[in-house]
Amino acid sequence: MSGIYFLDDSRITKDKSAGPKAANLGRLISLGIPVPIGFCINGDIYREHITQNNLTSLVQSVVGASQKNLSGALSNLREAIIKAPLYESTKQEIEKQFNTLNCRNTAVRSSATSEDLPNLSFA
Repeated sequence: MSGIYFLDDSRITKDKSAGPKAANLGRLISLGIPVPIGFCINGDIYREHITQNNLTSLVQSVVGASQKNLSGALSNLREAIIKAPLYESTKQEIEKQFNTLNCRNTAVRSSATSEDLPNLSFA
């Protein structure tokens, strides 16, 4: 599936939708610096999920929200994204890639640097 890269895949440093954190991990690996195994689910899959579940207008409501209403709009969006089903093919591909890691402990981390702001964190 397009949109899922292992961190040691050289394409991860070229695909902007993989995110800067994933790209930096890929660069570290290419330099021989130890990085735990993992993979990246890029922004194309996120956008596909939003579109397939008709959540675009909810995303727009967050973009247009006043500071006073932002927290509530983000909460509503977060809940809608979590409740929205993944397409079965996307779910199966993520599970397939996850199973190839063959590890007991994992971590999930968003790659968007814009999520790490001085006054807000969305990760």
